Amino acid sequence: MAMEEPKTDDVLPPKTDMNKLFRGDTVPVRFTTRTFQGKMPSVTYHIPVRVTMDALSDFVNSILGMDPPVAFNFLCRNEFIVFNVLEKYMKKRNINKETTLDLEYTPACTLPGAAPLVLSFFFCVFF
Repeated sequence: MAMEEPKTDDVLPPKTDMNKLFRGDTVPVRFTTRTFQGKMPSVTYHIPVRVTMDALSDFVNSILGMDPPVAFNFLCRNEFIVFNVLEKYMKKRNINKETTLDLEYTPACTLPGAAPLVLSFFFCVFF
């Protein structure tokens, strides 16, 4: 028996501006985590391919109702996404827009009293 996916209105908080989040081509995405207590609903979201990692982090925070928000890094296929825009990662890995991405979100590394570090910086510099 097929499960019916909830409508976007059923999972997004009312304050989310849909026009800002969802423009242009989209890619199906499922979110998972092994390192964070808050779990995203087990649904497939259609996320713009041009979404930045900051906007993706904001989206996850919005769905989870995080206050204050948490900065997240994202992995796909057990690899940190080191590009600022999802589309760049997809092009580099030859992933088409019809492929469902399983993105794992994990809290960004932070130093005491410092802003979250973006792991992509370290991977770009050192690898």
